[in-house]
Amino acid sequence: MENISNKPTWMNDEFFTTVVKHHSSDVKAKLINFVIKPDLALGEHGGSSMFRGDINYSTSFQPNNVLSVVIKTEAIQGDHAESVNTLPLFEIEQEMYGGPLMDIKSLLESVGDFCNISPKVIYQAQKPHRVIVLEDLGVYGYAKITQPLENFEDTKMVFQRLAKFHAASYFLLNEKKADYSNFKLSIYHIEEPLIRYQFLTEPIIIFMEVLESWGGYEDYIKKLKTFCESFIEKGKQLYTPDINGYNVLNHADFHIKNLLFKTNEDKIEDLYMYDFQISILASPCVDLFYALYNAISDENRRTRRDEIICYYHSEFSKALKHFGYIGKIPSLLDLNLALMKHGAVEVVKCICFKIFFFANTDEIFGTSDSKEIKRKIFNNPRYKEFILSELPRLVHLGFL
Repeated sequence: MENISNKPTWMNDEFFTTVVKHHSSDVKAKLINFVIKPDLALGEHGGSSMFRGDINYSTSFQPNNVLSVVIKTEAIQGDHAESVNTLPLFEIEQEMYGGPLMDIKSLLESVGDFCNISPKVIYQAQKPHRVIVLEDLGVYGYAKITQPLENFEDTKMVFQRLAKFHAASYFLLNEKKADYSNFKLSIYHIEEPLIRYQFLTEPIIIFMEVLESWGGYEDYIKKLKTFCESFIEKGKQLYTPDINGYNVLNHADFHIKNLLFKTNEDKIEDLYMYDFQISILASPCVDLFYALYNAISDENRRTRRDEIICYYHSEFSKALKHFGYIGKIPSLLDLNLALMKHGAVEVVKCICFKIFFFANTDEIFGTSDSKEIKRKIFNNPRYKEFILSELPRLVHLGFL
């Protein structure tokens, strides 16, 4: 059997025999061999370690079968693995795959909508080791795209899929067919101060230092210092269910690297969502801010933002009607008011999360060079052009 030195020792014959028996529903299924290796080709997943490969097995009915899988375990390496593993990220993702995602898929299919939301779960367990085994979508031609989407039709497809996901969760929640109260973890709520500091506070502090070095931006620096006094609380407000607004189950890490695309001649034909480790019940603005800043091009966001939000809302409303929802559907005005109410989070997206397009997670956080890497990113001419074009709008709207 295949033995990769840096994979867990428990990922062995016994484990994969359990997987194939569960998958085939055949207690007589037998493992033939497996080839598994560490893999990050599907994206950066700071909260887990990734493996990918093929399992060959036989069943009572078929002598030769191949199962291509992606295996997720708790983070086992990296400078921030220890602190990340103190968070219930894996429990959240396992609960998502074990209930809400299946319910959302079933609801969509019940009205004849067979759009893809998430990969198929082959096997998952909490003991003796936390693990999720997923179908490898790579064999069907799905792959990640690392840069924001430029094509507007591709952008619409992403927001349409997000709208259906949100609408299904909204329907199930309001029809009392689902309880998402367990999904409440966010970067703003975690009790681990180091993680919150590294992800949120430190980047803003370093950015202010860089901004000062550019000269002539004292007014922005003054506003950012004031912003630092309250932005954590404003973030908590967004990531807490709004009793006076409307709430959906958010992916909550909805950036381009957590989507898998199938393309044909540079045109996107389909997509899946991936990595549900921080999914949360809250305003749909959580995912919308992510999508606007970390999934689509700056050009589309700046010039067609209102059109995108309107399209998302129309698809959200259309899906609810298809489900037979007879309650009051939140209006486009309700959505735009929520986006304005939580606009301070846009400042955080611009400074703390846009940097992920310039380096990977392990480089930005948890290393001795992470501060200097952030500083270099902020001084990158492309980032400088981006942020200097965004700051006036953030100030004029009162977000900063």
